[in-house]
Amino acid sequence: MQRSIDTIKFVGNRIKYFRHSCGMTRDESAREIGVSPRTLAAYERGEREMSLNTAISIARLYNVTVNMITDEHKIGK
Repeated sequence: MQRSIDTIKFVGNRIKYFRHSCGMTRDESAREIGVSPRTLAAYERGEREMSLNTAISIARLYNVTVNMITDEHKIGK
């Protein structure tokens, strides 16, 4: 169970990183993704899991792949 929680938090941190890298606010990103700013904040804090469709929408918005958001083993390689 701890591994799953760590992964969700990792993904949340990556989402926030890519949002900041794109210079977008949480409100702007949430609107484009189709979720509320509160929901996006919960994703970024690792408090809520997202659907695959939402992950794809986030990846497209930030011009990255879903793997870049989710795969902690590829960071910096």
